[in-house]
Amino acid sequence: MLKAVFAELVCRSNFSFLRGASHPEDLVFTAAREGLYALALTDGDGLYGLVKAHLAAKQLNVKLLIGSQLTLTDAPSMIVYAQDLEGYRNLSRVISESRLSHPKGEAGVPWQFLAQHARGLIALLPFPAPIDRVAPLAEAFSGRFYVGTARLLCSDDAVRRARAEQLAQKLGAPLCVRSAHTTTSTPTREGASPCRTS
Repeated sequence: MLKAVFAELVCRSNFSFLRGASHPEDLVFTAAREGLYALALTDGDGLYGLVKAHLAAKQLNVKLLIGSQLTLTDAPSMIVYAQDLEGYRNLSRVISESRLSHPKGEAGVPWQFLAQHARGLIALLPFPAPIDRVAPLAEAFSGRFYVGTARLLCSDDAVRRARAEQLAQKLGAPLCVRSAHTTTSTPTREGASPCRTS
């Protein structure tokens, strides 16, 4: 009998200001405590919590996936993960361009810039979007593009999942069904709820 393996693929730390609530190392600790195989730290347009998360993951033997939710100026935001050293370099380059080309506190790059630096990266569309807005990215990330949907425990979960399944089928991309975005590790940190999502 095969053992089920679970990983949190979308997780924001308190480095995602007003979006995440827990320190990166707390998120890794919680992943280890809950028996997760891996945790992807995907703060918005940055890799801010990566060092703290890496040190905790190494100590607790949790596989840490390096990623970021990128703001695209002409397409829906994408969650992008580094597969290898080249991917890490490309992700860092895209984030740098995204931040340096905007005033402080803002970010964004055109989808073409991300596509030009797609080597070594995996892309996850967090929620379904119109096909004409994502088809070029799916092509740029051929074989490494996933259509995502999340169970938010809302009345429109079934509709969102059906839209994601249709989009995945039209693009010939795998479907990634996940839990809601993880933003906090415990209910004890300044009144945060353990199931707060965004």
